Amino acid sequence: MLQIGDTANNITLKGLTKENHLADISLSDFHGKNIVLLFYSMQKALEGNENSKRFDDVFNMLHSAIIILVNKEPLEEQAKLKKHSNLLNFIFLTDPTERVAKIFDAENDNNLTSKSSLFVLNGDLKIMNLWRQTEHMGTVADEIAKYLNEKM
Repeated sequence: MLQIGDTANNITLKGLTKENHLADISLSDFHGKNIVLLFYSMQKALEGNENSKRFDDVFNMLHSAIIILVNKEPLEEQAKLKKHSNLLNFIFLTDPTERVAKIFDAENDNNLTSKSSLFVLNGDLKIMNLWRQTEHMGTVADEIAKYLNEKM
């Protein structure tokens, strides 16, 4: 299980770029830049509850990091979410077999449908902080925002 201080392996998944282009996207593509890697629940995101809206607001205030959202849903489904949300400036990756989620120990019994895990990586892919298996990521949004604003 990856912990704070560990260096994450470079991973490559199919994804949607910020510009909405299909591409193979690797963490190493962002060498030297801070990365916020969020394994999230598509169902929770679609519900659009107050917690998820608060979390979206925190991400949209953050301009000093590359924000990558990962879940198991096909990119076509994620593209719909991206189009109809305020997550347009983010990168979306699909992890259909949850191979990467398992590496980060971010998968759960409901196959990424109920809990989220967030990892903050520095430019060398070192894990600087993490929030794992959080039921309502929006409830820790202020804690995450404080950390990101202080460290990034």
